[in-house]
Amino acid sequence: MCRHLMTLNPSSNPSACFPETLFTSESLQRNTDNSWYVVRTKSRQEKALAWQMYAMGISYFLPLVPRPQKSRKRMRLSVLPLFSGYLFFKGGLEQRHNILRSNRVAQILEVPDQARLYTELKNIHSLLLEDKRVRLCDFVQRGQRVIITHGPFKGITGIVQTLKNKSFVIISIECIRQSVRVEIPLDQIKPLRISTSAE
Repeated sequence: MCRHLMTLNPSSNPSACFPETLFTSESLQRNTDNSWYVVRTKSRQEKALAWQMYAMGISYFLPLVPRPQKSRKRMRLSVLPLFSGYLFFKGGLEQRHNILRSNRVAQILEVPDQARLYTELKNIHSLLLEDKRVRLCDFVQRGQRVIITHGPFKGITGIVQTLKNKSFVIISIECIRQSVRVEIPLDQIKPLRISTSAE
């Protein structure tokens, strides 16, 4: 049984969010002319591309999570992209061209619903700031939508799921069809009321 856990130097990893104020209301107001894009990277190029974006001053979000990995007889704690092969950035045509010239990109996807992606990414960012146990799960489209009413995730919306007597809230990113889940007590959520035109 492996008893040694080696942790990599955090400075060897890029920041998950650049700038750190990317998801604040002030940043949203300052960057009204820029759009969110989804980058599908070449294999294992997410962090290298994030470093290049940082050097070029391009705003990006690369969700990162710690994961134990076995290396020979030791376990090491690596920091890996939550969504393998994906990175998100905010910019214009010049930033797109610079990123494409990096030779680390397979495809850049345009995002029709900017507000939705911003909300979804902000939710993921909030989850990761408070809880590193966020896990990928099957993409979820339907289910009871809820809002978290208490605790560090207050205000985040998602879909509730119950597994083995535990309740989870699932947060999805529609444009890449990926979902994550985090365990939440049932007394901290309530159904999200959807308004209708008949009201």
